[in-house]
Amino acid sequence: MDSQTSALIIARSGQLRESLLVLLRAIPQIERIDQADDALSAVSLRPEVHPNLVLCDFDLPLDEALTMLNLIKARWPQSRCVALVEDERARQAAAVVGIDVVLTKGVLAARLLETIEGLLAKEACGQGAEPAPRQSAM
Repeated sequence: MDSQTSALIIARSGQLRESLLVLLRAIPQIERIDQADDALSAVSLRPEVHPNLVLCDFDLPLDEALTMLNLIKARWPQSRCVALVEDERARQAAAVVGIDVVLTKGVLAARLLETIEGLLAKEACGQGAEPAPRQSAM
């Protein structure tokens, strides 16, 4: 595994994925950004991909979303993971799987940026993640 900070966006092509890409490019310590349409595409990425940060669009039926999150946590257990969800049911499911931060879609970009930077700072210090916070759309 190389020492550069990398991120992985798991979201279908479209406005949300492009917005997340722009946001991540604004964070100087992120040197590489990979993208995948879904969990199966993500876990089949080349073996040297070890993202420090995974951003997941939870826009799937709940059982598929849980499968996706379990695959991600199994492949990259040390990665910090942020899930973007639609509702409270999805939020609770993501928190149970062990996602580091669960945010409701529509969260302000500034809040998402602050959250990502905080996760990366904790990783740099070797600190464990806190339980998924209860954030709502702003």
